[in-house]
Amino acid sequence: FAATDPEAYETEIAGGRTFVDFRDLQQLLAMGLVKGGSLDAAAIIHDGAIICKEGLRYPNEIVRHKILDLIGDLYLCGRRVTGTVIAIKPGHSKNVELAGMLLREIAAMEAK
Repeated sequence: FAATDPEAYETEIAGGRTFVDFRDLQQLLAMGLVKGGSLDAAAIIHDGAIICKEGLRYPNEIVRHKILDLIGDLYLCGRRVTGTVIAIKPGHSKNVELAGMLLREIAAMEAK
């Protein structure tokens, strides 16, 4: 996926729905973190099966959603990221940590 191609983003990444492991769903509901969630907008993983209203949009939709999360979290830098990002087991906390590291590097470069 090349982030410089807006059409590829729209057709390949933007449609990746969020997902949750069934075992985590009850806790997330209790914490009020699944507001407006439905099988239209999300997939539930349960005992190796993926449950969603229309089926997966792509065979690797979960990976595409992880890419979408990473793009959104790095957008918090407020700067265009030029380079290659390789993520292994990304998640919001790791993505935001990376964004913070980038911001510190930017600040250090600007201070020189």
